[in-house]
Amino acid sequence: MGAVQNYVSVSRRPLDVEDYIDLLRRHRSWIVGPMFAGLVISVVVAFLWPDTYVSYAIMRINPQTVSAQLIPSAISMQMAQRLDGLRSELLSRSNLTTLINKEKLPLYQKLLKRAPLEDAIDQMQKDVKITSLEAEASGERRYTTFRIQFSYSESVTAKAVVDELVDQLTSKNLDAQKSNANSTSEFMKGEVDTAQLTLEEKQNALSAFKATNQGRLPENSNSNGTVLANLQMRIGQADDRLSQMQQQKNSLTTNLDNLNRTREILSEAEDATAASQTVKSTGLINLDNQIHGLEMVLAAHQEQYTDQNPVVQSDQAQLKVLRAEREKAQAKLDAEQGAAPPPEQSKKGLTLQQRAAVRNVDSNIAAVNTQSTNADITIKDIVKEKLDLEKQLQEVRARIDSSPVVEQKNAQLQQELALAKERYDELKKRQEIAQTSQNLQKSSMGETLEVLDPAQAPKTPAQPNRYEIAAAGIGLGLMVGLALAGAKEAKDTSLKNLKDVRAYTNLPVLSSIPLLENGLLVRRKRRLFWLAWTSAVMVGVAAMAAAMYYYHAS
Repeated sequence: MGAVQNYVSVSRRPLDVEDYIDLLRRHRSWIVGPMFAGLVISVVVAFLWPDTYVSYAIMRINPQTVSAQLIPSAISMQMAQRLDGLRSELLSRSNLTTLINKEKLPLYQKLLKRAPLEDAIDQMQKDVKITSLEAEASGERRYTTFRIQFSYSESVTAKAVVDELVDQLTSKNLDAQKSNANSTSEFMKGEVDTAQLTLEEKQNALSAFKATNQGRLPENSNSNGTVLANLQMRIGQADDRLSQMQQQKNSLTTNLDNLNRTREILSEAEDATAASQTVKSTGLINLDNQIHGLEMVLAAHQEQYTDQNPVVQSDQAQLKVLRAEREKAQAKLDAEQGAAPPPEQSKKGLTLQQRAAVRNVDSNIAAVNTQSTNADITIKDIVKEKLDLEKQLQEVRARIDSSPVVEQKNAQLQQELALAKERYDELKKRQEIAQTSQNLQKSSMGETLEVLDPAQAPKTPAQPNRYEIAAAGIGLGLMVGLALAGAKEAKDTSLKNLKDVRAYTNLPVLSSIPLLENGLLVRRKRRLFWLAWTSAVMVGVAAMAAAMYYYHAS
């Protein structure tokens, strides 16, 4: 077995400026070659890349002429949403298909020869851009601007497409606003009609409820209380009158009994004195009955009226007169009884005076019977009136007892009516706003689109920028060349100059002998090098010339 060789790892010495210059000199072909290749490739790509012209127009959305504070808009849509909607409509496949197939705008003819229509539509969707710019304010109005651009290989066609898109956008925006205003107006009209029917139903329900529960409603609570107190007072008065009439009836009954006894006495009397005294006592009884009846009437009137009332004062005056007459009659009777001599007894029956007294008593009995009958009728009327009042009192109490339930139902109906009225008023206001917006659109005073910067046919293409592409190709080739040179230098471990010899051998250098090569081989290698470079340059120049010729010829 051979001896194992021991390798010693030696770190490279740091390079200086001369080393870098020497490195570039040794590997210049590795650096210049990729640079030239990058130049050729970038020039060929730049000139084979078709020109793309970008034409654009700037538009602005003007708010309605009339101030929104006076006439608010019925369509409250944000501008970004509106632009998105219009953009989607413009870039729809149906609309782009119409544009591509339009005779005045022969679009994507080369693409349509090798690809289906769907590819052309997809490409046009990428080429058309609608971008919103920053909003600008002027006074109270706020304007929103946006840009419509189209990228195409022909300048005039790009401008024509932008003009067509601007026209479509203007017309579609106007149609959309009119359609929205009309549909909003129709919709609000239907909503208002529905709300009106609902309102009428609530009003009819409340009216029917009030008619059914008349007297039990909340607004009748005070009147029910007043009626209840009045009925209670009238029932009390009826009780008082009934008590008075019963007393009067009892008095009339007593008076009638007295008159009947007097009538019997007169019929059986045998002497004139007894008859005369009986007749006189009968007059006093009549006066007593009249005084008693008038006192009962006065008491009833005093309960209803004050002492200053003319009715009370009249009763008091009549009572005073009757009492005076009664005192006079009593005094006269007493005087006659004390001074009259005993009359002679008549055996021939009743005298004329006795017969007159009997007739007087009979008439009084008839009058008392009539008063008693009238009193009975009055008592029946009072009892009937009291029953009617008690029935009314029960009805009023029933209404008062049922008023909480009725009040709750009434409050519910009132609330439903108020909500229906509020909704009707709100929808009516919105309908008026929608109608006003519709009128604004008809008079062209609503929101409009204005073209601030019309489309122009660009004179220079927006892309490609051939100088930038060529510079990028050269730069990329330079980086590749430097990377290749660095890699080759890293793999080369030979000593290249005296600095390497001194650094890695630590020996003094007395002299250097140049490399001796065969002159024929050197010349042959040099000719091959120049031949290769000449061929590469010629091929590269030819490729760049062909690309330029193709660009200008097309």
